[in-house]
Amino acid sequence: MPNRVLTKEQILSRISEIEGLQKSLPIVKAGDLLQVTKWSLSCEKRRLRLRLSKLNGHHHTLRQAIELIQSVNSICEICGDDSNPSIDHNIPISKGGHNGLENLRVLCVSCNSKKGGRIYG
Repeated sequence: MPNRVLTKEQILSRISEIEGLQKSLPIVKAGDLLQVTKWSLSCEKRRLRLRLSKLNGHHHTLRQAIELIQSVNSICEICGDDSNPSIDHNIPISKGGHNGLENLRVLCVSCNSKKGGRIYG
């Protein structure tokens, strides 16, 4: 999708359209093209959700993300590891979360991977 200005309504409409396409794709055993199509739709849906989040005023800069990591001394909120910090969304973008600082926290890469797309208290 080319980079153009979309209204919130257009973004929500496109997300609904993508969800409909994802549901209507046939389930086949060995379909690389189908897997690529599903993956592409998921990526586009994520990009649209992030754009919507930004339109709603929820976004952060790289500097703010670095400052967040530094403010907790790179310590994972779950296990206390400080060797490999990453930024996690409390409520994932895929579950309707946003990209604002109030929805971010520091987790190590391992805990972030285990959490995946789940909402984690």
